[in-house]
Amino acid sequence: MRDRCSIRAARAALLYGLASVVACAPARIDTRPLFASLTYPTSSAPPPPPDRALQVFANLELEAITAYRNPQKMAACLRILKPRDIEAFGEELVKAGTSWARVAGKIPVYGACGEADDPALVRYVIARLATSATSMARSVSISEDLQRCEIYDKVPTALAAIADILEKTPARSEATEDAPALALSGGSSNGAFTAGFLFELFSLRERALPPEGDGGKYRFSAVVGTSVGALISQVVDLYYVDPATPVTATKAKLLDDCNGYWTHKPTPTCKADVDTQKSTRTDCFGGWPPDTGGLDADTRLSGLDAATRADLAARHPRQMCALTKLYKYFTDDDEQTLMCVEPGPITGAVDVLGRPHQNLMRFDPMYFNAVGPVLDDYSDETIANDITRVVVSVEIEQNQSVGLDERVCGGLPAGPAVNGQPQLVGGREYCLGGGVMASLVLPFFARPVRHVYDGITPGGRCGTWFDGGLRSGFPAYRALRMTRPAMRPLVADDSVPLRVLAISTGRFEGMPSPRPVDITKVAFDAIGQMSNSNQVDEIELAQQMALVREDQLYELKNGAKRDKVATVDASGTIDVDASISAVYVPSDAPDQIIAGGEYSFDRYIMRGLWLWGRRVAVQRVFGDPTAKPATPGLFERLGWKALEAKALAFANQDMATMKPWLDAYSLPECGDHANARTVAGRGRINGCVAQCPEVEAGATTFPQHLVCPKPPSATPSPECSKPAGAK
Repeated sequence: MRDRCSIRAARAALLYGLASVVACAPARIDTRPLFASLTYPTSSAPPPPPDRALQVFANLELEAITAYRNPQKMAACLRILKPRDIEAFGEELVKAGTSWARVAGKIPVYGACGEADDPALVRYVIARLATSATSMARSVSISEDLQRCEIYDKVPTALAAIADILEKTPARSEATEDAPALALSGGSSNGAFTAGFLFELFSLRERALPPEGDGGKYRFSAVVGTSVGALISQVVDLYYVDPATPVTATKAKLLDDCNGYWTHKPTPTCKADVDTQKSTRTDCFGGWPPDTGGLDADTRLSGLDAATRADLAARHPRQMCALTKLYKYFTDDDEQTLMCVEPGPITGAVDVLGRPHQNLMRFDPMYFNAVGPVLDDYSDETIANDITRVVVSVEIEQNQSVGLDERVCGGLPAGPAVNGQPQLVGGREYCLGGGVMASLVLPFFARPVRHVYDGITPGGRCGTWFDGGLRSGFPAYRALRMTRPAMRPLVADDSVPLRVLAISTGRFEGMPSPRPVDITKVAFDAIGQMSNSNQVDEIELAQQMALVREDQLYELKNGAKRDKVATVDASGTIDVDASISAVYVPSDAPDQIIAGGEYSFDRYIMRGLWLWGRRVAVQRVFGDPTAKPATPGLFERLGWKALEAKALAFANQDMATMKPWLDAYSLPECGDHANARTVAGRGRINGCVAQCPEVEAGATTFPQHLVCPKPPSATPSPECSKPAGAK
């Protein structure tokens, strides 16, 4: 008992200075008891047995899910693949070395496999599946005798789950199938940079479209998001709903709310002085720039005046609503509209006093205010549109990074929130929303999601789901795998080599940070370092894989290697014809708006990042004809060349409109303004952020994906037994 008191007292003293409230007088107040209890816990649950089916699925879905000409036929193809064939192909392929493509070209393609797509692409996918399965069988910590049972025998289950996803793919045009994909990185409130970039890109697209609309062109084939990128990807999904679809009465509320935002904007009320004051100072940033030239802050920040917004809302209401969501979330929200505080004393975070909990806060308000309403009205239309959305999450109990595909939710019944009741557990909206939130929640800071539809577990998987940035902070590689290679005849037009537009929320080289002074700062900085490393590594992996994929497909199809192979220069970048275009926050963006982001949802920071996102988008749209080699404009690189002339004219207008705000942000922040922001931010959290409701079984006041709706299965997969005679 005394040891237990010592441990708890030390925890309290170390982390929160609350040792005086712990009734353990003999306690030794230093870090040794805490360290000892963490290193040698008196009791701990054994780790769960490995779920090989999930592990195999997580590996194979990355290889098999791409843009097929006939995804339903490809689903049938995957269902007829035999585990022994996968094993035989894989063993031969992993031994092939530089002859991999020639070996892959010998894989027989018959039946549905011959009808799914170009035989070269089908062979390539099967070869990648076999190579991945065999590499996994050889690398996991199991004996050679058990590889077949543990890995290869799980392949049919994984392929059947992938086939289920492909079968739910909506019909879409070849132009969309051949289009590039979007990859959106994590970064918490720094996502304002991504939001600003996409707002500018899409608003230019909207204004440049001909009166008859887009004709199914000027699109992305897929969007893959991690963390805040997952939240933004839902808005992108809404943007690409077919504008010709009639707006029914049941779907009008969200659109009315979007229109009403601009005309009846709420004024910040909590510690809001710093968010409402304007300044004319020219030596430092001391407040919002004053309205000049008859243009208000909304017009300066968005580039859209009231008449243009009304015109877009009338012609393309869903698209204007998506733009409004991007604007509101990242220029006009703060902590009190996005988060709540976990109930119970802070000491519960380290199991000192009160019920233990894993986190400091939750994103319940974000779910109810931002994520849920879009799904309640438009879950059916976002699944049925022609852009595929995937969000990345990490299930830490099984140590797996999983792409949560919206098509998994397509076969579930509708179950929106109605009359104050939560979304139906097991419904389409619940499935989609849980995926977004599972990609958003950062360990220690926010509560994990407990229940997610992972694509392979019937009824969804109960586990501990966290921010996908833990393993895939910049999902460019996954986005690349979902695109078709830009080579004939696999695409109708190979003049658009760009495969992925990848948007980061930080600088390529990262950001220096002050020396940490406490354990929590060390923890957050460590997570940030890990995320930064992932972002750089994933881009380089995607760039290299884009080249390797085309080389292998060429050799597989033609029986010989390509004469000319693109190269990567010493800086790690690829020339302007590269398949991957990465966008980072530029070096001239003020340090304070980049370093000050993360979980401080501060209007000064987010509006600054938003503006720089818009500015970088304009620069990308213009391109750089003076560079050597010349850099084409982004509309040309995306295959939107027909819209470029009009888009450039609007881009010039937008640069002029936002210039006063960019000039103001280029100044250092005034000391009194910075201090006022800090005081206001702490005041919002301490005085205006609500306490979250208790998460209790049967309660309906919190997002239902925070609890497991059914007890985890106590029956693991059948254990493999060693074959008779095996050593």
